[in-house]
Amino acid sequence: MEAGARKLDSSAHLAKITRAVALACDYPSEYDYRKSVHFVPAGSLSIIHPGEMHSGTGRDIGDRQTPAIFRMMYAEPRAVSQVFADAFGQSSLPFFTSLIILDDALASLYLRFHQASQGKASRLEQDERLQAFLTERN
Repeated sequence: MEAGARKLDSSAHLAKITRAVALACDYPSEYDYRKSVHFVPAGSLSIIHPGEMHSGTGRDIGDRQTPAIFRMMYAEPRAVSQVFADAFGQSSLPFFTSLIILDDALASLYLRFHQASQGKASRLEQDERLQAFLTERN
């Protein structure tokens, strides 16, 4: 899995092989996905499924004075399936019906994983934080 604070790459190749998860840290946005425009509030998680294209609308939602920060993760479906198989005995890929997730606890788990993946955390700690994020159930 690859995590990083970078622009969203919506190339066809990347969309076919990964699930994209984004945390809108400090600024709302919107994007076109599944033939609709979706509003993404600051502090929310959004999920794009493998094989599905999307694009930002390019329209500012408010008066932006500083660059917006999004924390992205591109996850290979096989890796996500393995985590779910290990945790729940479920071998199929999960499907998220909600594209936008407003859950502070889940966003916090995602942020902790994301920070660990960019710092000096051991591979074990990164894996533990990723599993905590992916297997959180409310």
